[in-house]
Amino acid sequence: MFWIGIVPAVIGLVIRLKMPESAMWLDTRNKAKQVSMGTLFKNKRLVYEIIMGILAMTGIAWVYGLTLGFFPTVLSVNGFLKFPYFIYVVITAILVSLVGYVLSGYLSDIIGRRMIMIIFSVLAIIAAIPMTFLIMRHDLGFTGSLIFASVIAFLTTGIYGVIPAFLSEKYPTEVRSTGTGLGFNGGFILGNWSTVFLLLIVSFAAATFFEWWGIFVIIGELFILVSALLSRETRGANLSEIKL
Repeated sequence: MFWIGIVPAVIGLVIRLKMPESAMWLDTRNKAKQVSMGTLFKNKRLVYEIIMGILAMTGIAWVYGLTLGFFPTVLSVNGFLKFPYFIYVVITAILVSLVGYVLSGYLSDIIGRRMIMIIFSVLAIIAAIPMTFLIMRHDLGFTGSLIFASVIAFLTTGIYGVIPAFLSEKYPTEVRSTGTGLGFNGGFILGNWSTVFLLLIVSFAAATFFEWWGIFVIIGELFILVSALLSRETRGANLSEIKL
């Protein structure tokens, strides 16, 4: 597993070394003033945008941990799916979620970042408990697991295709990487605790597991939904006109 993990890391490094710097950054690097972290946090508008980014990424990381990262655990409960069958479900769900990445990113260029985030989040909230119920009840066996896991993966993690633009279009060039990085990584730090909290609550709560699982997915989607509702639309924005 260690060596398999090195492969994408090396590929990513090669791509990064070959990738040119942003033309906008090159154009402004000698003109723009250096902005300290303290100055960034004194700007109320930028702090607000960072908080919105953290909310969105908390939701993304939250639902990722509860779906693609959690399927191997829940699918093997009581010996329902043994290795390698639950891996087939995870691989299928990942491929379907990749379709969601492409589709959500494409549609966000047509109807807007916020609207796509709202649509995906609302659909995921509606589907969360029914899908977790069907997965845990083992409806349609292995085939059902493929279908239901793929549906919930598409609706929850498929929204990720919007996130790079949603985060980066909020900031002026001088602090675009800093602001995006704070929102992205801050959200992941918080959202990665989702399965810990879920298993902790389930250990002493009376409700059945699928209910809590679905509720936790809904909580993650609410983070994304609130971020979208409270953010301005940035589709078509001229990034060179965004000032500190």
